[in-house]
Amino acid sequence: MRGEESNFGNLVADAIRSELGAQFGLVNGGFVRGDNVHPAKTTVTVGLLEKEMPFPRPAVLIKIKAADFKEAIEQHLRVYPALSGSFPHVSGLRIIYDRSRPESPAITSFKDEFGRDIDLDAVVLVATTKFVAGGGDGCVAWQKGELVSTHDQIAEEVVRFIEKKRLLAYPAKEGRLVIVD
Repeated sequence: MRGEESNFGNLVADAIRSELGAQFGLVNGGFVRGDNVHPAKTTVTVGLLEKEMPFPRPAVLIKIKAADFKEAIEQHLRVYPALSGSFPHVSGLRIIYDRSRPESPAITSFKDEFGRDIDLDAVVLVATTKFVAGGGDGCVAWQKGELVSTHDQIAEEVVRFIEKKRLLAYPAKEGRLVIVD
């Protein structure tokens, strides 16, 4: 959760994106406390959700310029490969983060889930945590956005998402965020 993509992080990002009607979703690894990759066919219960997400934080919908959103994700990744609560888990995105140039690591590919380049001048809707939206973990680019709405606690949004989907299957990794060393 704090250093690589995980299926549980993907689930949470997908849930808030879907439930809030956003184009994209992002949850920081520090929000999820279990630091587990769950095997296929794990039964997700309310108890598991409460264990993995003990913080009663609301989900929020942010309107932000795509260039600022990209900058925020780079801020989330700035301390990688050190394990960090800022590590982003995303929904609706396919990102390549290139660390091969240590003096200036950067996102070199920023696409939507269908492989289309994201217009950096566009304004996008992103579902995230209130902590992240406020510039938590030093990711201050989020503060360039505008709070559109505040919603229920994230665990409640995840429960609703699961109840609607009924059957979910998440591989350990999907390549939503690829890091090139």
